[in-house]
Amino acid sequence: MPTIPMYNQGQGSAVQLVSGSLSPRADVGAFAAPGQALAQFASSAGDIAFKLGMAERNREDERIITEEAARAFEESSQYVIQDQSTTIEEAGDKFNVFRDDFISKLNDKGYGSRRSGLINNKLASIFSEQLITSQQNANTRGNKLATKALDSEISLSLSKLKGIDPNSDMFDVQTLLLRTNIAKQSKVGIEPTLNIFQIDSQIEAIRNDGFRTGHADLIESASSVEQVETLIEQVSGLSIDPASQDVLRRLGEQKINEIEIAEVNEFVSYIDVSNVGKTAFDTVESIDAQIKAASSGDFGANKDLAEKWDKLSDGQKLSIRDGWAKAKTQAIQNYNFNLQRADREQRNNNEKLYLDNKD
Repeated sequence: MPTIPMYNQGQGSAVQLVSGSLSPRADVGAFAAPGQALAQFASSAGDIAFKLGMAERNREDERIITEEAARAFEESSQYVIQDQSTTIEEAGDKFNVFRDDFISKLNDKGYGSRRSGLINNKLASIFSEQLITSQQNANTRGNKLATKALDSEISLSLSKLKGIDPNSDMFDVQTLLLRTNIAKQSKVGIEPTLNIFQIDSQIEAIRNDGFRTGHADLIESASSVEQVETLIEQVSGLSIDPASQDVLRRLGEQKINEIEIAEVNEFVSYIDVSNVGKTAFDTVESIDAQIKAASSGDFGANKDLAEKWDKLSDGQKLSIRDGWAKAKTQAIQNYNFNLQRADREQRNNNEKLYLDNKD
């Protein structure tokens, strides 16, 4: 039985079209490409603008941060130079006031929170370093002041020692107090300009000078040769250098010479020749008799000279007798001078009297 063809395979009377394109169709991609290109360009331009904007922002960040950091360093450095604080606490308090004032003025510039944060982060390290420098400088100044005060105290103590007898307990007490104070200051980091060896050297010099000066004063105040000789014998037992001992011995010898000269002069002056020839009682013969009596130890009513005469050395007595011999020579000269003067006065008076009577 023949088969009846089915045209629409049971789908109705529609005619099934032949598959495939019956005429040329426009490419969709051709219409989409310009839009996509434009969109891509817009996207690229936006990326470029964004990147340029970010680069510009970063560039300005760096410029402003660098400028503000440089200004912060310059102003804080100048502040540190001018600050004269002498303690770490004082330096810290003053620097914090400076820093807060600087940041307050910085905030008034309106940089914005983000940029201000970047600047403050940079400044934090600068201010921290400058704060440490300021405190170190203050500590150094404080140490210098403390050293200066200690030096003054040491100088005063040394001056006091000069007025104290080196043989006394007070001298040793003052010396101990001075050394104790230096050790105490050293424990807190304060050292004097002079080291302890130099200070000890000065103390010993003062001690030696005290011994030397004190003994020299005793020699100077001595009134007899015996006293001076005793003081000279004591020199070797003094705690002073050999050169100073020699100086004291020479001073003693000079003092003995002065005492002996004074003693000789006292005896020589006992014979007074100033009135010889002026009166009938003051004659060369009377002076000669007085010298002979004194040479044998007879000084009349002057018992003090008689006692001293017995204690004189032969050399002193010889010097005194030489002085008396010169006094006798002077007596003769005085007598002749006064005699001649009296003769002149007598002649003048006689001449005047003659002239008056003649008139």
